[in-house]
Parts: sequence; structure tokens; C-alpha cells
Amino acid sequence: MGALLHGSKLVLAPPHALSLDELASLLLQERVSSLWLTAALFEQMASLQPSALASVSQLLAGGDALPPSRVREHLSRSAPGHLLVNGYGPTENTTFSATFPLRHGELLLSLRPHRRPSLQLLRLVLDSSLLPLPPGLPGELFVGGDGLAWGYLNRPDLTAEALHSSPVQLRSGRSPLPHR
Repeated sequence: MGALLHGSKLVLAPPHALSLDELASLLLQERVSSLWLTAALFEQMASLQPSALASVSQLLAGGDALPPSRVREHLSRSAPGHLLVNGYGPTENTTFSATFPLRHGELLLSLRPHRRPSLQLLRLVLDSSLLPLPPGLPGELFVGGDGLAWGYLNRPDLTAEALHSSPVQLRSGRSPLPHR
């Protein structure tokens, strides 16, 4: 949908499961400029079809942790101005909750996919007692606000059943949901 909203051509893949070779051919043949991949597919393409993947000027990958070594390899092969967006968004979120944009030539010491929150989202990193942690400390990520699944607001029982054993009620946003 994003391609169409920005005046680009939308390329539909054939209806069968594509091999990595077929996907690479499609990317090159159709000159795909923007692509979203799962973390697992990004890793496979970066490893086995690096030239085809490097031809994409805006690549979004997420759904799981991206392997830093593959990210470094991809960035080294991509052209100046090309963008890799490491996106995080749990199932209950209709978009990425947070993004970490990376470009060719940037020094990548570590991947922190939660660096920049998406608009209209509340994100908190909490400890096991559900208290906020200072930046840099590991904890549990709680996400709330627009873009999250509906039906959990003021329903701690449903939240606990579906997502977490210790529900918390956040006072901001449409649907406070805890996420690991």
C-alpha cells in the first residue's frame, strides 16, 4: 500500500512460494526500490543473494532480531543513500513500534532496533516489578497507543490471558499491551 500511496508501481510476486533465486530475479528485473522482509528472509537473502538485495534502495526488515554480521555485510554492499530500516513491531501492532535506520558507511557497533519510537506510541522498558528502568538497562518492553490491537483497553483479564501473566494498566493510548 505504501508504494501506491507514494506514486510507485506495486510489484506482485507470483502466487507460489518463491525460491531465493526467483526473488532475486524479481527484484532485479522489476527494479524494486522498496522492500519489506522478515528478519529470517533478510538473513537468507543477504547471505545467498547479496547483489539483488543491495539493489533495493529502501529495505525494511524486522519481526525478529537482525544478525549484526549480515547487517554489516549488507551495508557494505549497498550504495550510498540506500537505507536499511531495522523495524520492531509485535504481532499486536499494525506497524513498527520502533525503527532504527541504517545507511551505507555508518559505523555499526550494535543493533538497537528500539531507538526511535513510531509516532503515537508509548513505549516503556520496565523491570520485573513493572517499574521503569533507566536507558540502557534490559527489561520488558511495554507498548501502548494508536496502532495496537483493539479490545484490551480496561480489560486486564484479557490482556493477562493473551499476552502476559502480570497485566498493567497504562493510562495513555488506546490499548495498553505488554510485550516482551
